[in-house]
Amino acid sequence: MTSTNDTTRRPWNLGCLIGPKPPFKPKHIRAIRTRLQHEGRS
Repeated sequence: MTSTNDTTRRPWNLGCLIGPKPPFKPKHIRAIRTRLQHEGRS
């Protein structure tokens, strides 16, 4: 027994970029480290 909702369902990641992402830039790494230090998690 199939419901009619199965045929009209959209994938949750439709339109999202898939595959390898570009590496972080040094400024992004600094920002992440700063936030972690501020929270006391590093």
